[in-house]
Amino acid sequence: MTEAPPADAGSTPSTPAEHAPWRGRTFGPASEEPYRRRTSDWARLVVAALLLIVLAAHTGHVTGGEENLFELFNTLPDQLQSAFRLLYSLGGLWALGLVATAALVGRRWRLARDLLLSGVLAWAAARVLGAVVVEHGGFTDSIHAVTRLGRSPSFPLVRLAVVVAVVTAASPYLTRLTRRIGMLLWIVLAFAALYLGTAYPNDILAALVVGWGVAAAIHLVFGSPGGRPTTKQVSASLEELGVKASDVHLAPTQPTGASTLFLGEDNGGGLWVKVIGRDEADAQLATKLWRFALYKDSGPTFFWTRLQEVEHEAYATLRARDADVRVASVLTAATAGPGVALLVERRVDDPRLADLEPGAVSDRLLGDLWAQVARLHAGHLAHGELNASHVLVGGDGPTIVGFASATVAGATDRRPHDVAELLASTAAMVGDDRAMAAAVAGIGPEALARSLPLLQPAALSRETRASKGRKRKELRDRLKHLRELGATAAGTDAPALEQYHRVKGSSIFMAVGLFVAVAALMSQVGSPEKVWETVKDANWYWVALATFLSLATNVGYAIGVQGCVTTRIPLIPTTELQVAMSFSNLAVPAVGGTATQVRFLQKQGVDLPTAVAAGGFLSTVAGIVVQIMIFGVALWLSPDTFDLPNVPTSGIVPVVLVALAVVGVVAGVVLGIPKVRKTVVPPIRVAMSSLWSALRSPRQLLLMFVGNTIVAILYGFCLLAALEAFGASLSIWTILVINIGIGTIASLVPIPGGSVAVSSIGFSGALTAFGVPTEVAVSAILTHQIVVSYVPAVVGWFATTDMIRRDYL
Repeated sequence: MTEAPPADAGSTPSTPAEHAPWRGRTFGPASEEPYRRRTSDWARLVVAALLLIVLAAHTGHVTGGEENLFELFNTLPDQLQSAFRLLYSLGGLWALGLVATAALVGRRWRLARDLLLSGVLAWAAARVLGAVVVEHGGFTDSIHAVTRLGRSPSFPLVRLAVVVAVVTAASPYLTRLTRRIGMLLWIVLAFAALYLGTAYPNDILAALVVGWGVAAAIHLVFGSPGGRPTTKQVSASLEELGVKASDVHLAPTQPTGASTLFLGEDNGGGLWVKVIGRDEADAQLATKLWRFALYKDSGPTFFWTRLQEVEHEAYATLRARDADVRVASVLTAATAGPGVALLVERRVDDPRLADLEPGAVSDRLLGDLWAQVARLHAGHLAHGELNASHVLVGGDGPTIVGFASATVAGATDRRPHDVAELLASTAAMVGDDRAMAAAVAGIGPEALARSLPLLQPAALSRETRASKGRKRKELRDRLKHLRELGATAAGTDAPALEQYHRVKGSSIFMAVGLFVAVAALMSQVGSPEKVWETVKDANWYWVALATFLSLATNVGYAIGVQGCVTTRIPLIPTTELQVAMSFSNLAVPAVGGTATQVRFLQKQGVDLPTAVAAGGFLSTVAGIVVQIMIFGVALWLSPDTFDLPNVPTSGIVPVVLVALAVVGVVAGVVLGIPKVRKTVVPPIRVAMSSLWSALRSPRQLLLMFVGNTIVAILYGFCLLAALEAFGASLSIWTILVINIGIGTIASLVPIPGGSVAVSSIGFSGALTAFGVPTEVAVSAILTHQIVVSYVPAVVGWFATTDMIRRDYL
């Protein structure tokens, strides 16, 4: 909350609700400006797409539970038919009424356009899905489904999809009562459809998802109102909390995230009023989870309620004040009025450090600022966003503001992030030498040394990376110089990055491995004509689904990597890293992908020993443990019988003894030779410390478990989709056993392309053993290997190029 008051703060314009009270009761009094494209709408669109894929695959496979639910309503007395027909028609009338009321009566033309488009697109999308999924039509059939006006398949239920789309698109504009009525009509319409026998539960759920997703798409295209409390509501809430404020108005510059900043005045001076309203879409739980997972700059602390969020910021600010840090005065943090959470602080009308000219930033000011940072960190606090934009400069010295992302230093110590962020931010203003001298004098060489690995573009906030409009190469060179300068000042070595090299010659081995796999598979069939007959009749929708599932595993891999390190790394670049590793892993198994990941983690500020441990040992162990658990569950639940060969136990003891002997020799060499011990032991100690921290953290264990579980399950469904593309099917539990067992064995082959050959032969043999025709098994496995190993590698080449360009590698 560093925004200065506007130069000429006038009164807030009246809202349409003030001119038409009935309109306020229907559409809500909240200001509709500015229109925003919310992260929550992106999340809704992605979730809707994933759910539709699952629901479409389930069409035609009615479970016993669905049948029972359908019969529960469908067998109600016939005397209720007239009432249910009326209710079935009421939903469409409600959607039409919203459009008509908004356009003709309320004269909200923008809203009417959004609602009309939502209804039309939901109707078209539902009919196209019905033509493709139920009637198995092609592109021409899809066009006919939209242009014709006859009956359509029940999947998804078209009328319900239209009503849900219109009501959801109107939701940000509606009052709670009007929204609740619309949601009640969804439920009534769904029950009426079951009673009248027009749809099964799967069709109804698909209609809800289509309407929900279409509304999110409309909001993304055109934006939607913020749904923030009005100025009158904020003024009333302040009065309820005992703050007699006047001239309450929106701040000209709004913070990112789930809050709105208002400015005001009282008898003591200016006020900052941070508000999180009940109707703000970005303040909802799903959005907070989404931002928490994707963005480092959303802060390390997760809050279940808006009250917890404002109370946390107030607590951190008061802790900093008690540590003798100059901060804004906190007046109150509470909820009031219509469920509004407010944080009220005394406004500091000083300019931001980021807005000063370099000549106005004196050495005395820098020294005072770093002294404030030293006191903050001595109080076991980390600011989380400590850059020049969160420092105000007045006659008494610098004031640190904006503690929304602050943490109490503990298991995850973010104090080195503060140092790196502020050092890079001030160096961009006053030069490297002056900024470094002030930092060393203020916090000391030891604290400076801990921050050096974090002086990487990817480890800094977007604000700092974009300061003064610096280009990417200029920023990279400046940070490299800062690392070297800081290492000299701290009396240590500058952290070195893992070298990254493009792969060149190994592509020959990849091709050889593919040809070996194809030749071995063809030898099983004997007749290539049979394979061609099978391939040409493949269902390419299932092939597309298999490709999508294969690429989606990178999200699971990324979540697993997030759990391997204590440093907060963003999900989207980490996912792109996993895509890039598809290229390097295929060319140079094990080594190429690991080197790429280590370099990425270093760019995120992770030191080299921790990056090596996380990118290699910890991620591998986590993956193996989770796969063993899933393998055991799948083996237990699989309806098929597995004849596992007897494991010879006679040779186990000698192997164990040899392994122990090798470990003993290596340990003796490391511990017995001082030069080797000095080189090897410190990195191992740092790595083991990082591993122990990860194992003690419930958050990291959960991320590792969830990420690797997602990967294993998605790969199982990918193989199942490849089988379905050729008209065959097996239990998903059997597929998981086959996929994990054979995939693990193939991954141990260290020859480029060798894992492809081994897994191809093993998969086809296992599928054939479970009754899949040989030509179908061969076709399915070739398709599976292409979408798992080669399509991601092609995409990975582009991802690698992009990450190098953006300085993530």
